[in-house]
Amino acid sequence: QLRTLKARNVIVMKNAIVSREAGFTLVELMMVIFVVGIMAGLVVMTVGGNTSRELKKDATRMQQLLVMAQDEAEFSGQEIGFFIDEQQKAYGFLYFDEKTLAWQALEKDTFNQRKLPEGIQVNLDVDGAPIDLKKIYKDALGKSEPLENWLTTGDKKSAKRSKNTPSLIFFSDGHYTPFRLQVGNKLLKDTVFSIEGDGFSGVRISNAETGRKKTSKKKSDAK
Repeated sequence: QLRTLKARNVIVMKNAIVSREAGFTLVELMMVIFVVGIMAGLVVMTVGGNTSRELKKDATRMQQLLVMAQDEAEFSGQEIGFFIDEQQKAYGFLYFDEKTLAWQALEKDTFNQRKLPEGIQVNLDVDGAPIDLKKIYKDALGKSEPLENWLTTGDKKSAKRSKNTPSLIFFSDGHYTPFRLQVGNKLLKDTVFSIEGDGFSGVRISNAETGRKKTSKKKSDAK
């Protein structure tokens, strides 16, 4: 009987140990699931934060370039246009060549054509009808046929005519086409930056979430 009792006690103790081990394993499993959930949430927040910062950086760069284009038009005495290609994968700046009466690539490092970052979405709205500078020049000279005078006697081969036509133009007198350019990211549904100008004053940028606006200084560094 004593042996039987001891055997029963051993069995009971083993069962208790097994039960405790099973219980601890379940708790540990729940803790692991909890920790993984927290880590996943942190990863999502980090990715979203990085995307938001990159969007702000890209939108601010575009605004600075537009401010610099306004300055360049005044200083150089040339009309400068801003375009976004039809595929909305790139944007850039052009100048209007008075000799060829055509938009040419603005070959300066700051204004070289740039690719839009992956996921960036843009929408450009301008006030009024598109301005046809070629027609304006011809009408001013009273010509309906292609101009063959001092305006077109330059070296046509040296100029790179652009297939893009700008809808936003910065004029040499300091004015420009009133516009609104919205910059967003397909991963951020609630965040859109709005770059806009009234045609006279500085080009502004605002966050659609806060509505805060700022006017960029004339001297800005755009990389």
